[in-house]
Amino acid sequence: MEFIGNNFNILIEALFPKRCFVCNRLGAWFCLSCRTKLPRRNIRQCLVCGRFNYWQQLCSDCGGQQLNNLIASYNYKVVAIANGLKACKYHFASSVGEELGELLAEYWLAWREEASQAIVKPRWFNSNLLIIPIPLASRRARFRGFNQSEILAEILARKTNYDLDRHSLIRLHFKKPQAELSASDRQSNVLDAFKWTGTPLKGRNILLIDDVATTGSTLISAAKALKIGGAGQVIGLVLAHG
Repeated sequence: MEFIGNNFNILIEALFPKRCFVCNRLGAWFCLSCRTKLPRRNIRQCLVCGRFNYWQQLCSDCGGQQLNNLIASYNYKVVAIANGLKACKYHFASSVGEELGELLAEYWLAWREEASQAIVKPRWFNSNLLIIPIPLASRRARFRGFNQSEILAEILARKTNYDLDRHSLIRLHFKKPQAELSASDRQSNVLDAFKWTGTPLKGRNILLIDDVATTGSTLISAAKALKIGGAGQVIGLVLAHG
């Protein structure tokens, strides 16, 4: 099944050559001219309840005991970002994920540079972060041929020189896609859905990567598993929020 998925991805990308999602120019999904014009998300708030918070920490009653920060690069309402994510996830265009990963890395490096200039920095700022992508259910990964969050994580690790662990966080069960559920049902859908299977993390700070966050339920559930595994601070970083 994985062989079929990988070859299908090659066919899709041969039939549909790269065109910029912004200007429709051939050659890249996000051309160099357009990617600098995409409006980044710089609202300083808890992404669950909306309360002001400069480093985008989650409030304690919003899941902040598990997921300490939730940082989003773009709003999902940015049409080019939404279309890119849909092409990657639902039309099997894995090369879109690579360019989205570059956008995520560019955002993170700019965010990190800003934090370096602040008088009061995040608690985890000077630590060697470990990058971990949110895993897909094995059935969905085989069907799609790739995990889009893993692609984002790989590009980010390459750009930052952070360590990367693709395999030790596993998904124990998959019920329904989060996108199909109401906000009230998302939390129960991913309750205890993840497990850390690697060596004890011994206080290691984690950069947890996913493509989209809406309520944050998936990231909070995964962060809980990482904390049980011994993680220190867990920082969620996503390409889009909404």
